[in-house]
Amino acid sequence: MTLQEIKAAVLAGKTVHWASSIYVVKYHERGGFNVVCTQNDSCIGLTHQDGITMNGKPEDFYIDSDEPVSVVVTRRECGLIADAITTAMHFDTPAKKHYEENDMTDEFASIINKFHPQSD
Repeated sequence: MTLQEIKAAVLAGKTVHWASSIYVVKYHERGGFNVVCTQNDSCIGLTHQDGITMNGKPEDFYIDSDEPVSVVVTRRECGLIADAITTAMHFDTPAKKHYEENDMTDEFASIINKFHPQSD
């Protein structure tokens, strides 16, 4: 992977490894990009001080292919989900029915699809 690919992947939330699964590239606003050993938390910069020369061969960096897909839920969606679950618990009403009764079926569907995407 190139330096730009590594940085873009990390900023996009992907897990980028160097050489083995115990080394992970992390970003910190104050410390920049670092290669961190997950077993003892030691780290080195992703690059030398020049910001260009990488501490490792580009071919030794890779994205974790077994990484689960993460779901990002907005604060509003969390509130809507909690509201539907609470209503379902207190009034014995299924969450989907709560959304239907409140004319929110499209919003319900979009939230559910985040967790269980429709296959093509």
